[in-house]
Amino acid sequence: MLKMPAGTDLSALMPEIQVSEGASVLPGSNVTNHFNSPVTYVVTAEDGTPQAWLVSVVIESTLIQDETLTVMTVYPNPTNGLVTIESSFLPFDGIMIYSMDGTMISQAHFLPTRAYQFTFEWSQKGVFFIHIVTPKGRHIVKVLVRH
Repeated sequence: MLKMPAGTDLSALMPEIQVSEGASVLPGSNVTNHFNSPVTYVVTAEDGTPQAWLVSVVIESTLIQDETLTVMTVYPNPTNGLVTIESSFLPFDGIMIYSMDGTMISQAHFLPTRAYQFTFEWSQKGVFFIHIVTPKGRHIVKVLVRH
């Protein structure tokens, strides 16, 4: 996971990627990519062996860029399934849940709110990343699910 400073536009980043001599990477270095969600890069070693890497980019600051501090609370963590998200100030209007390998497993969009509850299915166990969508960007929280 890469962190970028507040105000960075994640929809048009051009990373510079260095690999060892004889290796290659796709998409290539200095190619514009949209990092609003994780991007897969495939590095092929000198011997032709490919390895996929999932790259996530997040905004470094969780501070609102005005005089207000927003606190996002996600509880309980760890959880047995039911999760509550609360915001002290800034409403949010969506969540996206990603597994450790960067696969989006669920998403929900709703009217702006300061509180939301959802339940992980019994088959979902492990570490997940909840992306909470606000007008100021995303707030990402790691949650441990154990049933």
